[in-house]
Amino acid sequence: MSKWIAAPTIEDLQILAQGTGYAVRVDRDGFHIRNVNTGATTVVSTADEVIDTVCRRTL
Repeated sequence: MSKWIAAPTIEDLQILAQGTGYAVRVDRDGFHIRNVNTGATTVVSTADEVIDTVCRRTL
């Protein structure tokens, strides 16, 4: 039997981000993504946008 994850947790997003040189935190304004090498930051609304930004390394 396979297990499906309904949605990634903030911990899942942080592990994904850390492996690609980003840091992620969340508050009521959204998901804050920071490139740890350049210091560039952005705020996005959804976990999908976090995954897209981190995987494409667009920040």
